[in-house]
Amino acid sequence: MAVVTEGTNSYCSTEFAYTYFETRLHAESWDDGIPSIIALIQACKLMETRVKWKGAKASKTQTLQWPRTGLTDLYNDAVPNDEIPDIVKETQCELALYIIESDPYLVPGGIETINFSGLKINTNPKQETIPGKVFKPIAHWGTLLDNSNHRLTR
Repeated sequence: MAVVTEGTNSYCSTEFAYTYFETRLHAESWDDGIPSIIALIQACKLMETRVKWKGAKASKTQTLQWPRTGLTDLYNDAVPNDEIPDIVKETQCELALYIIESDPYLVPGGIETINFSGLKINTNPKQETIPGKVFKPIAHWGTLLDNSNHRLTR
């Protein structure tokens, strides 16, 4: 049976996730079953492997990328290096919900070619494992590695 362990395979506890979803509309897919637990763990794995985080790990011995040092929030206040910000945990929850509702490994990432009167736009149609709308609240702390390689030519 899958077990969520905060700081080992998840940024947040299952209790945090349940509390978060109790106050979120349109979260009917989240429940207390095994698929939700697995999705929470998978969301953390994606955030670990598909994001290049700014700053540095708070400790060389920690398992996950968070907590981190050398970061500030949107108001230029230092992010505590001994805790994982709630917004990171909430983003993990949102990504878990996304995983429950659609497999991120099966979603195409973009348009291959658009041509407008000699202006040609190519994108690499890589799969998008973390949607931009889910990642946006924490984008100032890292870069998605799923971003397509865009080219604009004439």
